[in-house]
Amino acid sequence: MTKKIKEKIENINKISKNIIKYGTLFSCLLIAIGVILLYKTPHEFIAQELIKSAVTVWAEIIIGGLFIDFVF
Repeated sequence: MTKKIKEKIENINKISKNIIKYGTLFSCLLIAIGVILLYKTPHEFIAQELIKSAVTVWAEIIIGGLFIDFVF
């Protein structure tokens, strides 16, 4: 089972891999900014929403990258 998953991931085209890679880095950056804001500023709500949005963006980027790989 894990071999099949590994083979499928290795067969993803280069464009999709780059979308997923850089999108994940971008989402991690947003999460880091949200955590810093959470502890350094009194704007707790903004920081929480930024973290929630970063997780949503990350999921959308992964789904979009896999969709692009499936279509092309």
